[in-house]
Amino acid sequence: MDIKTPKPPVPISETLSSYGTSGMITSVVITAGGSGYSADTQAGAGGTGSSATFDLTVSGAAAITGIAVNNVGSDYSYGDILTIADGSSGTVKIN
Repeated sequence: MDIKTPKPPVPISETLSSYGTSGMITSVVITAGGSGYSADTQAGAGGTGSSATFDLTVSGAAAITGIAVNNVGSDYSYGDILTIADGSSGTVKIN
């Protein structure tokens, strides 16, 4: 009889990011609002994946104040930091 030692449980965040969604973004958190943005759809650059886009809500100072995933992209990892295009220094973290 071959008895194997069980593996420790995987944290739910890693499970959803690595297995449940196949690297597609399900949610993000704004880590820096940046400046020079307009309320439209923009790409995110960086991290381990590609093709993500986001719908932005911006303040009167053109900083990102709200964000919604428009295209989930592929091959992203939990915790990746993406820089939002067409402005300056706006970033989000993948949850």
